[in-house]
Amino acid sequence: MRARSKRAAFVVLLAVVASACSGQGAQTEHPVATFTDRGPMDQPWANALLIDVRTNEPFRIVDLVAAGRVVFLEPMAVWCSKCRAQQERAVEAMARLDPGRVTWIGLDVETAESAEQLARYSTDAGFDFTYVIADREVSRALADDFGDVVLNPPATNVIVIEPSGEVTHATGGHSADELVEIATAALS
Repeated sequence: MRARSKRAAFVVLLAVVASACSGQGAQTEHPVATFTDRGPMDQPWANALLIDVRTNEPFRIVDLVAAGRVVFLEPMAVWCSKCRAQQERAVEAMARLDPGRVTWIGLDVETAESAEQLARYSTDAGFDFTYVIADREVSRALADDFGDVVLNPPATNVIVIEPSGEVTHATGGHSADELVEIATAALS
């Protein structure tokens, strides 16, 4: 009887994952992040040294923001079809924005994926973004600030960090027009 219960639970889990990975979900805006003991740019995930898997260049989100950039941070995984669809829309949006003022970062939160897999994904898909592997500390810091949903790639999370340091988080994906609108508003 116990084996049957485990199988049933596994089938339900697979159904939930399959439904989460198909189609574009409803977008949910989360309020501007509030940080009780530190400002947004003092957060561990903003100050972590990240390595672009395509170029091996190190960078910090806080430095991009200090340079006046709008940063779109997308927690993702190479297996996630909804992430790929969001990145396709981001390609369209980024073509309409100043690449010196707006940065899209694909942050791979899947612990089983490697830098080599992520670089190959980027090349094969033709995505010219910054891609990094999130280590446990960065992943945990993001989850502490935005909840565990941020580590669920099919939720299509997008964290927007404005040059002012204001941080917003949304799930469910954005259209290219919405991404352009967000970046334009943040830069004005």
